[in-house]
Amino acid sequence: MAKFTVNYFEAKWLAEPIRMILSYGGHEFVDNRFKRDDWASIKPTTPCGQAPFLEVDGKKLGQSRAICRYLAKQNGLVPDNDWDAARCDMIVDYSDDFRNPLGQIYFETNEEIKKEKFAKYMEGVPNFLNNFEKFLKENGSNGFLVGDKLTWADIYVSYCITLVQAVVTKMEQSISCDKYPLCKALISKVESLPKIAEWIAKRPQTDF
Repeated sequence: MAKFTVNYFEAKWLAEPIRMILSYGGHEFVDNRFKRDDWASIKPTTPCGQAPFLEVDGKKLGQSRAICRYLAKQNGLVPDNDWDAARCDMIVDYSDDFRNPLGQIYFETNEEIKKEKFAKYMEGVPNFLNNFEKFLKENGSNGFLVGDKLTWADIYVSYCITLVQAVVTKMEQSISCDKYPLCKALISKVESLPKIAEWIAKRPQTDF
């Protein structure tokens, strides 16, 4: 059995979908969380000079989406046909478009710029959630984003939505999924999967 180590900072952020997919597959893994002060010494040992990175039996793989896709293939979370697999990639990439700007905004040190960028970001939130809702509706009544069974896109998107909600709450605003019942149901579906629920219950508590 392969030995997995997930290497990342003391946060969920980019590494959490990796941890969730490993948990879904029932894999034991080392959850190696390092402090930012240690990053300078760790960075030269990584594949791309970035975190997270995954170690599999001593081999290292970087880039969070590449890691997720690799693990998804190992655990039956990638559709069998190329079109649906590409749609998974499309939706995952789109969810990163939703999430990524928020990190830059959160860590912006100029308060005026931060306020302006955050207001603009919040204006765009409904468009993203409407599109996730549309993807779910177009796929039928099974509650999945692509095809007729769980894929890594379901795990990735459900997590991205909850991450954005957590960061926005930390910035003293809120995002509700009440107007997006299919998104809300997807999050519940993913977080209720037994092995993912077990991981969520035991993972270290961080804001995001």
